[in-house]
Amino acid sequence: KDIARRRGIWLSTEWDEKQQLPLKLIDMIILAAKNSVSWVEVYSDTDSQEICTDVFDAFDIICYGDQRDYQKLPFITKTQPMDLDQIRSDPRFDPAMVEKLTPDNRYATSEIKDAYMRSRFGAKNPANKDDGTLIVKETFMHEMLNENNWEQAVKKGSDTGAMEGKSKGDKIMRHPFSVGGVTLLDEYVDYDSYPLVPYRFEPGPIYQVPFIERFIPQNKSLDIIVTRLEKWVNAMVVGVYQKRKGENFQVSNFPGGQQIEYETTPLQQMNVASVGNTPFNVIDLLTRFIDEQGATTAGGQNLPTGVKSGVAIESVKATEYANLKISTMMLKQS
Repeated sequence: KDIARRRGIWLSTEWDEKQQLPLKLIDMIILAAKNSVSWVEVYSDTDSQEICTDVFDAFDIICYGDQRDYQKLPFITKTQPMDLDQIRSDPRFDPAMVEKLTPDNRYATSEIKDAYMRSRFGAKNPANKDDGTLIVKETFMHEMLNENNWEQAVKKGSDTGAMEGKSKGDKIMRHPFSVGGVTLLDEYVDYDSYPLVPYRFEPGPIYQVPFIERFIPQNKSLDIIVTRLEKWVNAMVVGVYQKRKGENFQVSNFPGGQQIEYETTPLQQMNVASVGNTPFNVIDLLTRFIDEQGATTAGGQNLPTGVKSGVAIESVKATEYANLKISTMMLKQS
């Protein structure tokens, strides 16, 4: 019992305080909503030998997006910018290969993400041309041990314990690092499964239609209608006056009203036209389309008219929460 208690305390401390996984899971959900999938990696730091966790978006991970089960992927590649000094100081990398590297100062391998990051944070301009960053590609590949790769696996996997208990026909994890076509490290590691785990809102292919993308057309329509209503309100508050051509008049504002001076013909103010109920009905319809399922009802902001009892409110919340069951199950699986 004492061992179980201490293990529970260690897991709680590791999960909440050290790794801050509740916050990282929120980050995963937001990235998955924007890009259809996000990833979390659990690994051991080479320097401190401690457990580490990182979150990556869809642009940082390279894989076959049409697959459904990520564990059946032939490979998963993680891309991450690293300083050239950091690459040089890493004892795992071959110094001869490191000398061949030239910084490219890119934010990501994806042209879309790189362009977005440059527009937001500007171009990277290191003071020294020998300094800068490169995109390091860390790949995990499933291989089957056979006659062709047995000697290579023994040579490159003995130090890491990857070959312990292995025989021909077994699977083994290959773990290369590369930068711009230059291989910095090629080894085998003692992993039975990928250390990267994806999260997506629905089961199916890894690359899906992003959750937020489904609401973009409705959101654009809502913006257009609200903008035009704002223009109408501004025009109607000021009002529209009619006057004869060539006649001069002067409008003076003072506390409590307006004073208008004219020369011959008095001004006539046009009748204020009503905008009608149609735009507001469309706004309500679009709002329901893009309303986050469960969010407003859980906060008590979107309850049906007349629902006031606590039992009825909890029943409505339970119904709305059922709409989130699929995404909740996917999060638990991750």
